[in-house]
Amino acid sequence: MHRHLWVWAVLVAFAVPAAGRDDKSDKLVPKKFEREVKIKVEMDYLLYLPKGYEKGDKDWPLVLFLHGGGETGTDLEKVKIHGPPKLVAAGKEFPFILVSPQTRRFGWDPDTLHALLDEITTKHKVDKDRIYVTGMSMGGMGTWALAASRPDRFAAIVPICGGGNPTDAKKIKSLPIRIFQGGKDPIVRLQTAETMIKALKDAGAVDAELKVYPEAGHDSWTETYEDPKVFEWLLKQKRAAKPAEKKDEKVSAKDERLAAPPKGFDAKRDGIERGKAETVEYDSTTVGIKRNAVVYTPPGYSKDKKYPVLYLLHGIGDIETGWTKQGAADVILDNLFADKKLVPMIVVMPNGRAAKDVTQRTPWDKQGPAFEAFEKDLLKDLIPFVEKNYSVKSDRESRALAGLSMGGGQSLNFGLGNLDTFAWVGGFASAPNTKPIGDLVKNPSEAAKKLKLLWVSCGDADFIIDVSKRVHASLSELKVPHEWHLSEGKHEWPVWKVDLYYFAPKLFREVQ
Repeated sequence: MHRHLWVWAVLVAFAVPAAGRDDKSDKLVPKKFEREVKIKVEMDYLLYLPKGYEKGDKDWPLVLFLHGGGETGTDLEKVKIHGPPKLVAAGKEFPFILVSPQTRRFGWDPDTLHALLDEITTKHKVDKDRIYVTGMSMGGMGTWALAASRPDRFAAIVPICGGGNPTDAKKIKSLPIRIFQGGKDPIVRLQTAETMIKALKDAGAVDAELKVYPEAGHDSWTETYEDPKVFEWLLKQKRAAKPAEKKDEKVSAKDERLAAPPKGFDAKRDGIERGKAETVEYDSTTVGIKRNAVVYTPPGYSKDKKYPVLYLLHGIGDIETGWTKQGAADVILDNLFADKKLVPMIVVMPNGRAAKDVTQRTPWDKQGPAFEAFEKDLLKDLIPFVEKNYSVKSDRESRALAGLSMGGGQSLNFGLGNLDTFAWVGGFASAPNTKPIGDLVKNPSEAAKKLKLLWVSCGDADFIIDVSKRVHASLSELKVPHEWHLSEGKHEWPVWKVDLYYFAPKLFREVQ
Protein backbone atom coordinates (compact mmCIF):
# COMPACT_ATOMS: atom_id res chain seq x y z
CA MET A 1 0.00 0.00 0.00
CA HIS A 2 1.14 3.56 -0.63
CA ARG A 3 0.32 6.53 1.52
CA HIS A 4 1.28 10.22 1.59
CA LEU A 5 1.86 11.35 5.13
CA TRP A 6 2.23 14.76 6.74
CA VAL A 7 4.36 15.54 9.74
CA TRP A 8 4.58 18.78 11.69
CA ALA A 9 7.85 19.94 13.24
CA VAL A 10 8.67 22.88 15.48
CA LEU A 11 11.98 24.61 14.92
CA VAL A 12 13.44 26.38 17.92
CA ALA A 13 16.69 28.33 17.73
CA PHE A 14 18.39 31.38 19.06
CA ALA A 15 18.81 34.37 16.83
CA VAL A 16 20.09 37.90 17.10
CA PRO A 17 18.20 40.68 15.30
CA ALA A 18 20.11 42.04 12.34
CA ALA A 19 18.87 45.56 12.90
CA GLY A 20 16.57 47.59 15.06
CA ARG A 21 16.80 49.04 18.56
CA ASP A 22 14.09 47.15 20.39
CA ASP A 23 16.86 45.80 22.63
CA LYS A 24 19.95 47.38 24.09
CA SER A 25 22.42 48.55 21.45
CA ASP A 26 25.80 46.88 21.04
CA LYS A 27 24.70 43.79 22.95
CA LEU A 28 24.33 40.16 22.02
CA VAL A 29 20.77 39.51 23.11
CA PRO A 30 19.33 35.96 23.20
CA LYS A 31 16.13 35.74 21.15
CA LYS A 32 13.78 32.86 20.48
CA PHE A 33 12.51 31.88 17.03
CA GLU A 34 9.51 29.57 16.69
CA ARG A 35 7.57 28.55 13.62
CA GLU A 36 5.57 25.57 12.45
CA VAL A 37 6.93 23.96 9.31
CA LYS A 38 4.93 21.57 7.16
CA ILE A 39 6.98 18.74 5.68
CA LYS A 40 5.71 16.23 3.14
CA VAL A 41 6.84 12.65 3.68
CA GLU A 42 5.83 9.39 2.04
CA MET A 43 6.48 5.73 2.62
CA ASP A 44 5.43 2.42 1.10
CA TYR A 45 4.35 -0.29 3.50
CA LEU A 46 2.70 -3.68 3.79
CA LEU A 47 -0.43 -3.89 5.92
CA TYR A 48 -1.79 -7.05 7.51
CA LEU A 49 -5.18 -7.05 9.22
CA PRO A 50 -5.82 -10.05 11.48
CA LYS A 51 -8.53 -12.61 11.01
CA GLY A 52 -11.77 -11.28 12.47
CA TYR A 53 -10.74 -7.64 12.09
CA GLU A 54 -13.83 -6.71 10.09
CA LYS A 55 -16.21 -8.06 12.71
CA GLY A 56 -17.25 -5.75 15.52
CA ASP A 57 -15.62 -2.63 16.88
CA LYS A 58 -12.73 -4.26 18.71
CA ASP A 59 -9.45 -2.34 18.79
CA TRP A 60 -6.44 -4.46 17.87
CA PRO A 61 -2.82 -4.42 19.04
CA LEU A 62 -0.31 -3.28 16.41
CA VAL A 63 3.23 -4.42 15.61
CA LEU A 64 5.47 -2.11 13.59
CA PHE A 65 8.24 -4.11 11.91
CA LEU A 66 11.40 -2.38 10.65
CA HIS A 67 13.46 -4.31 8.12
CA GLY A 68 17.25 -4.44 7.79
CA GLY A 69 19.57 -2.66 5.38
CA GLY A 70 19.39 -5.38 2.75
CA GLU A 71 15.71 -4.72 2.13
CA THR A 72 16.11 -0.99 1.53
CA GLY A 73 14.66 0.29 -1.75
CA THR A 74 11.37 0.50 -3.60
CA ASP A 75 10.48 -3.17 -4.05
CA LEU A 76 8.02 -4.11 -1.31
CA GLU A 77 8.51 -7.80 -2.08
CA LYS A 78 11.92 -7.52 -0.41
CA VAL A 79 10.23 -6.67 2.90
CA LYS A 80 8.75 -10.19 2.92
CA ILE A 81 12.20 -11.81 3.03
CA HIS A 82 12.55 -11.75 6.83
CA GLY A 83 10.62 -11.32 10.03
CA PRO A 84 6.85 -11.18 10.58
CA PRO A 85 6.08 -10.31 6.91
CA LYS A 86 7.85 -13.52 5.87
CA LEU A 87 5.73 -15.53 8.30
CA VAL A 88 2.49 -13.88 7.16
CA ALA A 89 3.39 -14.45 3.51
CA ALA A 90 3.85 -18.14 4.38
CA GLY A 91 0.33 -18.30 5.79
CA LYS A 92 0.86 -17.72 9.51
CA GLU A 93 -1.93 -15.86 11.30
CA PHE A 94 -1.23 -13.18 13.89
CA PRO A 95 -3.69 -11.63 16.36
CA PHE A 96 -2.52 -8.10 15.69
CA ILE A 97 -2.27 -5.49 12.93
CA LEU A 98 1.12 -5.74 11.27
CA VAL A 99 2.63 -2.68 9.60
CA SER A 100 5.83 -3.29 7.65
CA PRO A 101 7.20 -0.13 5.98
CA GLN A 102 10.08 0.08 3.54
CA THR A 103 12.67 2.83 3.70
CA ARG A 104 14.13 3.99 0.42
CA ARG A 105 17.48 4.94 1.88
CA PHE A 106 19.73 3.47 4.52
CA GLY A 107 18.36 4.24 7.98
CA TRP A 108 14.99 4.95 9.58
CA ASP A 109 13.57 8.41 10.22
CA PRO A 110 11.52 8.56 13.46
CA ASP A 111 9.43 11.52 12.27
CA THR A 112 8.30 9.64 9.17
CA LEU A 113 7.51 6.52 11.19
CA HIS A 114 5.45 8.52 13.68
CA ALA A 115 3.56 10.07 10.77
CA LEU A 116 2.88 6.56 9.44
CA LEU A 117 1.62 5.44 12.84
CA ASP A 118 -0.59 8.53 13.02
CA GLU A 119 -2.18 7.54 9.72
CA ILE A 120 -2.65 3.91 10.68
CA THR A 121 -4.13 4.68 14.10
CA THR A 122 -6.50 7.20 12.51
CA LYS A 123 -7.77 4.93 9.75
CA HIS A 124 -7.76 1.56 11.47
CA LYS A 125 -9.02 0.04 14.70
CA VAL A 126 -5.82 0.24 16.74
CA ASP A 127 -5.48 -0.23 20.49
CA LYS A 128 -3.20 2.73 21.19
CA ASP A 129 -2.12 1.20 24.48
CA ARG A 130 -0.73 -1.86 22.69
CA ILE A 131 1.60 -0.57 19.98
CA TYR A 132 4.86 -2.53 19.69
CA VAL A 133 8.02 -1.98 17.66
CA THR A 134 10.50 -4.58 16.52
CA GLY A 135 13.25 -4.63 13.93
CA MET A 136 16.39 -6.41 12.83
CA SER A 137 19.89 -5.06 12.16
CA MET A 138 19.30 -1.57 10.72
CA GLY A 139 15.70 -2.02 11.86
CA GLY A 140 16.94 -2.87 15.35
CA MET A 141 18.75 0.47 15.42
CA GLY A 142 15.57 2.10 14.16
CA THR A 143 13.60 0.41 16.94
CA TRP A 144 15.84 1.93 19.60
CA ALA A 145 15.75 5.39 18.01
CA LEU A 146 11.98 5.38 17.50
CA ALA A 147 11.33 4.30 21.08
CA ALA A 148 13.67 6.97 22.44
CA SER A 149 11.99 9.67 20.36
CA ARG A 150 8.59 9.03 21.99
CA PRO A 151 8.74 6.32 24.65
CA ASP A 152 5.23 7.20 25.86
CA ARG A 153 3.76 5.93 22.60
CA PHE A 154 4.80 2.29 22.86
CA ALA A 155 3.92 -0.68 25.03
CA ALA A 156 7.10 -2.70 24.40
CA ILE A 157 10.00 -3.04 21.96
CA VAL A 158 12.01 -5.96 20.58
CA PRO A 159 15.28 -4.80 18.95
CA ILE A 160 17.29 -7.56 17.27
CA CYS A 161 21.02 -7.26 16.47
CA GLY A 162 20.77 -3.47 16.25
CA GLY A 163 22.78 -1.02 18.32
CA GLY A 164 21.09 1.48 20.60
CA ASN A 165 22.41 4.63 22.25
CA PRO A 166 23.21 4.05 25.94
CA THR A 167 22.51 7.71 26.66
CA ASP A 168 18.86 7.02 25.73
CA ALA A 169 18.51 4.47 28.53
CA LYS A 170 16.90 6.94 30.94
CA LYS A 171 14.26 7.82 28.36
CA ILE A 172 13.16 4.23 27.76
CA LYS A 173 13.84 2.64 31.14
CA SER A 174 10.10 2.18 31.81
CA LEU A 175 9.49 0.25 28.59
CA PRO A 176 9.39 -3.56 28.57
CA ILE A 177 12.34 -4.50 26.35
CA ARG A 178 13.61 -7.78 24.95
CA ILE A 179 16.96 -7.64 23.15
CA PHE A 180 18.16 -10.50 20.95
CA GLN A 181 21.75 -10.83 19.79
CA GLY A 182 24.08 -13.32 18.12
CA GLY A 183 27.13 -14.13 20.21
CA LYS A 184 29.36 -14.27 17.13
CA ASP A 185 27.82 -11.36 15.23
CA PRO A 186 30.66 -9.66 13.29
CA ILE A 187 28.54 -6.70 12.16
CA VAL A 188 26.75 -5.60 15.34
CA ARG A 189 28.91 -6.99 18.08
CA LEU A 190 27.74 -8.63 21.26
CA GLN A 191 29.41 -5.88 23.30
CA THR A 192 26.99 -3.39 21.75
CA ALA A 193 23.99 -5.22 23.22
CA GLU A 194 25.78 -5.81 26.53
CA THR A 195 26.56 -2.11 26.81
CA MET A 196 22.92 -1.24 26.15
CA ILE A 197 21.46 -3.66 28.69
CA LYS A 198 23.92 -2.43 31.31
CA ALA A 199 22.93 1.18 30.63
CA LEU A 200 19.26 0.21 31.01
CA LYS A 201 19.88 -1.59 34.29
CA ASP A 202 21.96 1.31 35.59
CA ALA A 203 19.11 3.67 34.67
CA GLY A 204 16.68 1.62 36.73
CA ALA A 205 14.96 -0.50 34.07
CA VAL A 206 12.99 -3.34 35.66
CA ASP A 207 11.77 -5.22 32.58
CA ALA A 208 14.70 -5.27 30.17
CA GLU A 209 16.35 -8.54 29.19
CA LEU A 210 19.05 -9.63 26.76
CA LYS A 211 18.99 -13.04 25.12
CA VAL A 212 22.17 -14.15 23.40
CA TYR A 213 22.38 -16.98 20.87
CA PRO A 214 25.99 -18.05 21.58
CA GLU A 215 26.73 -19.56 18.17
CA ALA A 216 24.70 -17.19 16.01
CA GLY A 217 26.24 -14.61 13.70
CA HIS A 218 24.38 -11.56 12.47
CA ASP A 219 21.22 -13.54 11.74
CA SER A 220 19.69 -13.71 15.17
CA TRP A 221 16.27 -12.72 13.83
CA THR A 222 15.21 -15.97 12.19
CA GLU A 223 15.21 -17.90 15.46
CA THR A 224 13.67 -14.98 17.32
CA TYR A 225 10.73 -14.39 15.00
CA GLU A 226 10.03 -18.11 14.62
CA ASP A 227 9.61 -18.41 18.40
CA PRO A 228 5.89 -17.89 19.18
CA LYS A 229 6.77 -16.99 22.76
CA VAL A 230 8.17 -13.67 21.54
CA PHE A 231 4.78 -12.60 20.18
CA GLU A 232 2.94 -14.07 23.16
CA TRP A 233 5.10 -11.89 25.39
CA LEU A 234 4.45 -8.82 23.27
CA LEU A 235 0.69 -9.26 23.40
CA LYS A 236 0.78 -9.28 27.20
CA GLN A 237 2.36 -5.83 27.34
CA LYS A 238 0.25 -2.72 27.69
CA ARG A 239 1.31 0.89 27.75
CA ALA A 240 1.44 2.29 31.26
CA ALA A 241 -0.28 5.60 31.81
CA LYS A 242 2.43 7.90 33.13
CA PRO A 243 2.85 11.65 33.30
CA ALA A 244 5.21 13.15 30.79
CA GLU A 245 8.74 13.03 32.08
CA LYS A 246 11.01 16.01 32.16
CA LYS A 247 13.54 15.84 29.34
CA ASP A 248 17.02 14.90 30.44
CA GLU A 249 19.55 17.66 30.15
CA LYS A 250 22.07 16.94 27.44
CA VAL A 251 25.68 17.02 28.44
CA SER A 252 28.18 16.56 25.66
CA ALA A 253 31.69 17.46 24.69
CA LYS A 254 32.25 20.27 22.22
CA ASP A 255 31.54 19.22 18.65
CA GLU A 256 34.17 20.44 16.18
CA ARG A 257 32.12 21.14 13.07
CA LEU A 258 33.57 20.92 9.61
CA ALA A 259 32.80 23.91 7.41
CA ALA A 260 31.35 23.30 3.97
CA PRO A 261 34.22 22.90 1.45
CA PRO A 262 34.53 25.44 -1.36
CA LYS A 263 32.10 24.97 -4.22
CA GLY A 264 33.40 22.53 -6.81
CA PHE A 265 35.83 20.78 -4.46
CA ASP A 266 34.67 17.43 -5.90
CA ALA A 267 34.34 18.51 -9.56
CA LYS A 268 36.97 18.01 -12.25
CA ARG A 269 38.91 21.16 -13.04
CA ASP A 270 40.46 22.14 -16.33
CA GLY A 271 44.10 23.09 -16.59
CA ILE A 272 45.51 21.14 -13.64
CA GLU A 273 47.74 18.11 -13.43
CA ARG A 274 45.92 14.89 -12.66
CA GLY A 275 46.88 11.76 -10.85
CA LYS A 276 46.17 8.28 -12.18
CA ALA A 277 43.65 5.80 -10.75
CA GLU A 278 44.08 2.25 -12.02
CA THR A 279 42.69 -1.14 -11.04
CA VAL A 280 45.37 -3.68 -10.16
CA GLU A 281 45.37 -7.36 -9.23
CA TYR A 282 47.29 -8.85 -6.35
CA ASP A 283 47.72 -12.41 -5.11
CA SER A 284 45.81 -12.94 -1.87
CA THR A 285 47.24 -15.84 0.07
CA THR A 286 44.55 -15.11 2.66
CA VAL A 287 41.73 -15.91 0.24
CA GLY A 288 43.58 -18.03 -2.30
CA ILE A 289 42.64 -15.94 -5.34
CA LYS A 290 43.67 -12.78 -7.15
CA ARG A 291 41.89 -9.71 -5.79
CA ASN A 292 41.37 -6.20 -7.10
CA ALA A 293 42.28 -2.82 -5.71
CA VAL A 294 42.21 0.70 -7.15
CA VAL A 295 45.53 2.52 -6.77
CA TYR A 296 45.78 6.29 -7.13
CA THR A 297 49.19 7.73 -7.88
CA PRO A 298 49.59 11.51 -7.51
CA PRO A 299 50.35 13.99 -10.29
CA GLY A 300 54.01 13.73 -11.24
CA TYR A 301 54.45 10.31 -9.66
CA SER A 302 58.05 9.17 -10.08
CA LYS A 303 59.87 6.02 -9.11
CA ASP A 304 62.78 8.23 -8.12
CA LYS A 305 60.83 9.39 -5.08
CA LYS A 306 59.25 7.39 -2.26
CA TYR A 307 55.69 8.20 -1.20
CA PRO A 308 53.56 7.61 1.90
CA VAL A 309 50.38 5.56 1.46
CA LEU A 310 46.76 6.02 2.54
CA TYR A 311 44.65 2.85 2.51
CA LEU A 312 41.07 4.05 2.00
CA LEU A 313 38.18 1.64 2.68
CA HIS A 314 34.60 1.59 1.35
CA GLY A 315 31.31 0.79 3.08
CA ILE A 316 29.17 -2.35 3.04
CA GLY A 317 27.35 -1.43 -0.17
CA ASP A 318 30.43 -0.87 -2.36
CA ILE A 319 33.56 -2.48 -3.75
CA GLU A 320 37.04 -1.16 -4.53
CA THR A 321 35.62 1.34 -7.05
CA GLY A 322 33.24 2.97 -4.54
CA TRP A 323 35.55 5.80 -3.56
CA THR A 324 36.28 6.79 -7.16
CA LYS A 325 32.89 6.18 -8.80
CA GLN A 326 30.72 7.62 -6.03
CA GLY A 327 33.13 9.43 -3.76
CA ALA A 328 35.14 11.24 -6.47
CA ALA A 329 38.24 10.53 -4.38
CA ASP A 330 40.65 10.93 -7.30
CA VAL A 331 39.04 14.26 -8.28
CA ILE A 332 39.13 15.58 -4.70
CA LEU A 333 42.79 14.56 -4.36
CA ASP A 334 43.72 16.16 -7.71
CA ASN A 335 42.11 19.43 -6.63
CA LEU A 336 43.84 19.37 -3.25
CA PHE A 337 47.20 18.80 -4.99
CA ALA A 338 46.49 21.68 -7.34
CA ASP A 339 45.76 23.92 -4.35
CA LYS A 340 49.02 22.78 -2.70
CA LYS A 341 47.13 21.44 0.30
CA LEU A 342 48.24 17.83 0.05
CA VAL A 343 51.47 15.95 0.64
CA PRO A 344 52.09 13.78 -2.46
CA MET A 345 50.81 10.34 -1.53
CA ILE A 346 49.58 7.10 -3.02
CA VAL A 347 46.03 6.12 -2.13
CA VAL A 348 45.04 2.44 -2.24
CA MET A 349 41.33 1.59 -2.35
CA PRO A 350 40.82 -2.16 -1.89
CA ASN A 351 37.79 -4.44 -1.75
CA GLY A 352 37.16 -4.83 1.97
CA ARG A 353 35.67 -8.33 1.67
CA ALA A 354 38.32 -11.05 1.87
CA ALA A 355 36.37 -14.05 0.54
CA LYS A 356 35.98 -15.95 -2.70
CA ASP A 357 32.20 -15.94 -2.91
CA VAL A 358 31.11 -12.80 -1.03
CA THR A 359 30.16 -9.65 -2.97
CA GLN A 360 28.26 -6.45 -2.23
CA ARG A 361 25.13 -8.30 -3.35
CA THR A 362 25.53 -11.00 -0.71
CA PRO A 363 23.00 -10.57 2.13
CA TRP A 364 24.56 -8.25 4.67
CA ASP A 365 24.32 -10.73 7.49
CA LYS A 366 26.64 -13.04 5.52
CA GLN A 367 29.31 -10.42 4.79
CA GLY A 368 30.67 -9.97 8.32
CA PRO A 369 33.30 -12.74 8.28
CA ALA A 370 34.67 -11.46 4.95
CA PHE A 371 35.06 -7.96 6.36
CA GLU A 372 36.86 -9.33 9.41
CA ALA A 373 39.15 -11.52 7.29
CA PHE A 374 40.27 -8.47 5.35
CA GLU A 375 42.57 -7.50 8.22
CA LYS A 376 44.88 -10.42 7.40
CA ASP A 377 44.56 -9.81 3.65
CA LEU A 378 45.49 -6.15 4.15
CA LEU A 379 48.50 -6.82 6.37
CA LYS A 380 49.88 -9.98 4.78
CA ASP A 381 48.99 -9.54 1.10
CA LEU A 382 47.96 -6.05 -0.02
CA ILE A 383 50.53 -3.93 1.81
CA PRO A 384 53.46 -6.16 0.69
CA PHE A 385 52.12 -5.98 -2.90
CA VAL A 386 51.98 -2.19 -2.82
CA GLU A 387 55.43 -1.89 -1.28
CA LYS A 388 56.89 -4.23 -3.91
CA ASN A 389 55.27 -2.64 -6.96
CA TYR A 390 55.19 1.07 -6.09
CA SER A 391 57.79 3.50 -4.88
CA VAL A 392 56.58 3.89 -1.32
CA LYS A 393 57.93 4.33 2.17
CA SER A 394 57.51 1.26 4.36
CA ASP A 395 57.64 2.64 7.89
CA ARG A 396 54.55 2.92 10.10
CA GLU A 397 54.60 6.71 10.07
CA SER A 398 54.19 6.62 6.30
CA ARG A 399 51.01 4.53 6.40
CA ALA A 400 47.46 5.73 7.05
CA LEU A 401 44.21 3.78 7.23
CA ALA A 402 40.75 5.33 6.93
CA GLY A 403 37.30 4.38 5.73
CA LEU A 404 33.58 5.04 5.81
CA SER A 405 30.75 3.18 7.54
CA MET A 406 31.72 -0.52 7.55
CA GLY A 407 35.16 0.57 6.32
CA GLY A 408 35.28 3.11 9.14
CA GLY A 409 34.76 0.31 11.62
CA GLN A 410 37.47 -1.72 9.88
CA SER A 411 39.84 1.25 9.97
CA LEU A 412 39.41 1.77 13.69
CA ASN A 413 39.58 -1.96 14.40
CA PHE A 414 42.60 -2.69 12.22
CA GLY A 415 44.35 0.64 12.70
CA LEU A 416 44.15 0.84 16.47
CA GLY A 417 44.83 -2.88 16.66
CA ASN A 418 48.02 -2.55 14.60
CA LEU A 419 49.74 0.65 15.67
CA ASP A 420 53.07 -0.87 14.65
CA THR A 421 51.76 -0.73 11.08
CA PHE A 422 49.68 2.49 10.98
CA ALA A 423 50.30 5.86 12.60
CA TRP A 424 47.36 7.69 11.02
CA VAL A 425 43.81 6.36 11.47
CA GLY A 426 40.40 7.72 10.47
CA GLY A 427 36.84 6.52 10.93
CA PHE A 428 34.10 8.28 8.93
CA ALA A 429 30.57 7.46 10.18
CA SER A 430 31.88 4.16 11.52
CA ALA A 431 29.37 1.31 11.54
CA PRO A 432 28.41 -0.99 14.46
CA ASN A 433 31.15 -3.44 13.44
CA THR A 434 33.43 -1.07 15.37
CA LYS A 435 34.87 -2.85 18.39
CA PRO A 436 34.71 -1.20 21.83
CA ILE A 437 37.64 1.16 22.20
CA GLY A 438 38.56 -0.50 25.48
CA ASP A 439 39.21 -3.71 23.52
CA LEU A 440 41.34 -1.92 20.92
CA VAL A 441 43.33 0.43 23.13
CA LYS A 442 44.86 -1.66 25.90
CA ASN A 443 47.57 0.89 26.65
CA PRO A 444 46.21 4.43 26.18
CA SER A 445 49.53 6.17 26.87
CA GLU A 446 51.32 4.02 24.29
CA ALA A 447 48.55 4.64 21.75
CA ALA A 448 48.81 8.37 22.37
CA LYS A 449 52.55 8.26 21.63
CA LYS A 450 52.25 6.16 18.49
CA LEU A 451 49.31 7.89 16.83
CA LYS A 452 50.12 10.83 14.60
CA LEU A 453 46.42 11.40 13.99
CA LEU A 454 43.25 9.66 15.11
CA TRP A 455 40.21 11.13 13.34
CA VAL A 456 36.56 10.35 14.23
CA SER A 457 33.76 12.04 12.28
CA CYS A 458 30.12 11.69 11.33
CA GLY A 459 27.19 13.49 9.75
CA ASP A 460 25.05 15.24 12.34
CA ALA A 461 21.88 13.55 11.03
CA ASP A 462 23.44 10.11 10.50
CA PHE A 463 21.26 7.34 11.93
CA ILE A 464 24.35 5.55 13.30
CA ILE A 465 25.99 8.63 14.77
CA ASP A 466 25.83 6.98 18.20
CA VAL A 467 28.65 4.63 17.19
CA SER A 468 30.98 7.55 16.50
CA LYS A 469 29.84 9.35 19.64
CA ARG A 470 30.68 6.28 21.73
CA VAL A 471 34.12 6.07 20.14
CA HIS A 472 34.70 9.76 20.85
CA ALA A 473 33.50 9.42 24.45
CA SER A 474 35.63 6.33 25.10
CA LEU A 475 38.75 7.93 23.65
CA SER A 476 38.13 11.03 25.75
CA GLU A 477 37.74 8.93 28.89
CA LEU A 478 40.99 7.11 28.13
CA LYS A 479 42.68 10.44 27.35
CA VAL A 480 43.71 9.30 23.88
CA PRO A 481 44.23 12.42 21.70
CA HIS A 482 41.95 12.49 18.68
CA GLU A 483 39.99 14.83 16.44
CA TRP A 484 36.19 14.69 16.68
CA HIS A 485 34.21 16.28 13.85
CA LEU A 486 30.62 16.65 12.77
CA SER A 487 29.41 17.84 9.40
CA GLU A 488 25.95 18.52 8.06
CA GLY A 489 24.25 15.48 6.55
CA LYS A 490 23.13 11.90 6.86
CA HIS A 491 24.74 8.53 6.10
CA GLU A 492 25.65 9.52 2.56
CA TRP A 493 28.46 10.27 0.14
CA PRO A 494 28.31 14.09 0.35
CA VAL A 495 29.33 13.78 4.02
CA TRP A 496 32.16 11.32 3.34
CA LYS A 497 33.54 13.50 0.55
CA VAL A 498 33.82 16.31 3.08
CA ASP A 499 35.61 13.96 5.48
CA LEU A 500 38.18 13.07 2.82
CA TYR A 501 38.62 16.71 1.84
CA TYR A 502 39.60 17.68 5.39
CA PHE A 503 41.27 14.44 6.50
CA ALA A 504 43.73 13.88 3.64
CA PRO A 505 45.58 17.24 3.96
CA LYS A 506 46.43 16.44 7.59
CA LEU A 507 48.38 13.32 6.63
CA PHE A 508 52.13 12.82 6.48
CA ARG A 509 53.14 16.46 6.98
CA GLU A 510 55.60 15.45 9.70
CA VAL A 511 57.23 12.69 7.66
CA GLN A 512 57.95 14.31 4.30
